[in-house]
Amino acid sequence: MLSSHNQNEMLKKQAQKHQRFTIKKLSVGVASVLIGLTFMGASSVSADTNTQSDAANQPAVVNTDKGTQNDNHATTNQPVSENNAAAAQGTNTQAAANNNQTANQATANVTPAAENNNNQAAEAKVPNYYNITVNFHDVTRGGNIQVLNKMTGRYEYKSDYKGTVVYPGATTAQNFKAPVAGYQLLNPEILDQYFDFDANGYAIMKKGVLTPETRVLENGMVEGKINLTLNYGVLSPIKVQYVDTDNGHVLASMELPSYYMSTVSPERLAGDPKAPDASKYEGAAINIPGYKLVSAPLIEGKIDGQTQNSLQDKNYIYLTFQYKKVMDNAESATTTPGKGSTGAAISANTWTNLPGMFSISGVYGLKNSADNGDVEKRTQDLIDRYKKQGFSYIGTTNKIFNDDYYNYYATWTKIYLIPNQAVQVNYVDEQGNKLADSDTIATNAANPDQTNQGVNHSANWNPAGEWTAKPKDIQGYHLVKTEGATNGEFTAYQYVTTFVYAKDQGNVVVTVHDVTDNKDLDNYTYNTGDQDVDTPVSYDKATTIAELQKAGYKVLNADVVVPGSIVKGTQTVTINVEHDTITVTPDKPATPTDPVNPSNPDGPKFPAGTYSDQLNHTYTRTINYVDSKTNEQVATPVVQTVKASRTALVDKVTGQLKGYVDAQGNLVSGDGWTSDQDGWAAVVSPKISGYQNPELTEVAATKINPSDPSSDQTVTVYYTPEIIDPNDPDKPTPTDPTDPTKPTDPTNPTDPTTPTTPENPTNPTTPVNPTTPANPGTPGVIVDNGQPGQPVVPTQAGKQVTPAKANNAQQLPQTGNNNQAAVLGLGMGAVASLLGLLGLNKKREN
Repeated sequence: MLSSHNQNEMLKKQAQKHQRFTIKKLSVGVASVLIGLTFMGASSVSADTNTQSDAANQPAVVNTDKGTQNDNHATTNQPVSENNAAAAQGTNTQAAANNNQTANQATANVTPAAENNNNQAAEAKVPNYYNITVNFHDVTRGGNIQVLNKMTGRYEYKSDYKGTVVYPGATTAQNFKAPVAGYQLLNPEILDQYFDFDANGYAIMKKGVLTPETRVLENGMVEGKINLTLNYGVLSPIKVQYVDTDNGHVLASMELPSYYMSTVSPERLAGDPKAPDASKYEGAAINIPGYKLVSAPLIEGKIDGQTQNSLQDKNYIYLTFQYKKVMDNAESATTTPGKGSTGAAISANTWTNLPGMFSISGVYGLKNSADNGDVEKRTQDLIDRYKKQGFSYIGTTNKIFNDDYYNYYATWTKIYLIPNQAVQVNYVDEQGNKLADSDTIATNAANPDQTNQGVNHSANWNPAGEWTAKPKDIQGYHLVKTEGATNGEFTAYQYVTTFVYAKDQGNVVVTVHDVTDNKDLDNYTYNTGDQDVDTPVSYDKATTIAELQKAGYKVLNADVVVPGSIVKGTQTVTINVEHDTITVTPDKPATPTDPVNPSNPDGPKFPAGTYSDQLNHTYTRTINYVDSKTNEQVATPVVQTVKASRTALVDKVTGQLKGYVDAQGNLVSGDGWTSDQDGWAAVVSPKISGYQNPELTEVAATKINPSDPSSDQTVTVYYTPEIIDPNDPDKPTPTDPTDPTKPTDPTNPTDPTTPTTPENPTNPTTPVNPTTPANPGTPGVIVDNGQPGQPVVPTQAGKQVTPAKANNAQQLPQTGNNNQAAVLGLGMGAVASLLGLLGLNKKREN
């Protein structure tokens, strides 16, 4: 009997067992469906030691023929219902509650004969016979184990064995160590304490065995009571999984239950090569769109007794197929990351007995091919047939090989042919919201009847062959991502291709273009960047225009429309501006500290050329009336003014002077000066009592050049006192003055009295006798043009006076006579005055 500790250690060792597997090449097609065969025999493989917990597939009813029953082994293969097994499992709940025994509790009920203490006898007695009870406990599910009823095809709880009278050395007609399909016996060693086993595996009661409890009958016979509990663990299911070799992501997987498979028989372990071996199994690769198989297409293995750790921890036997991604797209939505995940879960929700299924029969000692022919070929032909019809072959549990001996302990062979599924194509946005109805792709060109594109599930024609998915044009959206392949072959699960869309995007670009400098103003450029269609555009055009105006710009197209929302593509808007200008008028001149834009005090200041003295100028002619003798003023001077002005034009952006403008605001060439009148008007020299009329009876009108600031002039009109008659001192003697409008030529005096000739006639600026004028009635006239030291000659009556140029000999206005001529005129006037005086004296002498 095992102690509690030893029992636990044994369970752990059983859970850790793994066997190597063999690999057999097989072409894998694109079809699949579940097929039930009455094959007996199975095997267990550990192709991957990763542990995973997934719900088992519960196949539906599969009808098969009964197998041949051996006289020595009641192992007929017959129909079984996994739904019935599930039902039995459901009804087991109460049984488990009533019969909840753990492995430790079960073994505690068994006491070795050597430790037997009979309380009813003074000394131990060997029983004459034995009353034996054997319990069959399911340590995984609780309660008794479930076995197939060969007659009904239903799973039932195995009843306890009751042998009320078993004599030492007699057979129990029970093979307690016989494998039970779907289970592993965990504590077979407790049987060896009480039983020997014959060649057929039947238990024979040992002789002389003491029991924990005995009873002495009235006739003196001793009854020994034996109560044993055999603990069974549920065999681990097989997990066939298809994995991305680069990242370990599970692309798809399927669980294959081990209900129908059996462990190696004790007879074979005892050395009988014809006794049933452990059941074998096989997994197959399938088509995975977007991926290429890089491992062997088949993995085979054999049941080694590995059991589930619990209902939740199934301790899978893994058959892992490696794939490499060959598509550029992202993984399909069905792919899941990490160990323990399922990817696309392939399921076998219902079993169907497909046309062409066959039964396997046999007896002990014969190979499978003896009664059934080439089972391997028949099986492969069946697989190939249904691949063409749209099934995927996942694998086989309790796989039958021709040269294996018939396994009468296994209850069923399952060929997992799974119907291929249609491809689903989804159209969603980046948040997963559906944008259009999903499409379903399902075709099978191999079906002669192409109604519904060759797919007819009721006739076992499912999707097969190549498929292609294409994105749709969705208004307002554009494709940004594809999850899953866009072409491939139909497979055993519903492959999902998802086209992911984002809203169409566009942008709005607002550019400010300076037409004055023919360049874009980068500081004012606005770009929304790429945004979804219909996204509002929050551009404040009014604020931009105000900023431009503050900076000195004039907006040329202020009514330009900026889009209010995004549309697909780029929308460009250009705001055209030019440098605005400001005029500075003479009446409102600027100062160097004035900003061009009052609203922008830190901006440019007004430049030179806009200040008061640079916009206004007054041109003055002063006419002085003086005594020719004393140079004293004899009349109030006449002051004539002409005002000139100009208007400046300034660039408001740069603060630069652009020039000067006319009254219409147009730029003019030159300095832009304008005057309020053409020049100085003519001025008649006044008559002054006591003086002779001046020779310059009128200062002529003179035009000015407003652009010449040196146009100021001073004109002096000289007056000669009247000559007093000595005979009549109170009455001046009238003279015969020269016509002021036609002054007497000083070189040709009217009175040809012999004059005194100047000593240097060649130098008119130095008269011989300036105190003796030739004609005292002709006064001298001095015109001052504002440049001292430059004498001028009297202006002829009716002639205009033109200011002399600064760098030339001074000229009187409009006369063309130079200063030398003026001096000569003065000299000749002096000579004439002297001659006149001489004549007067002569008269007086006469």
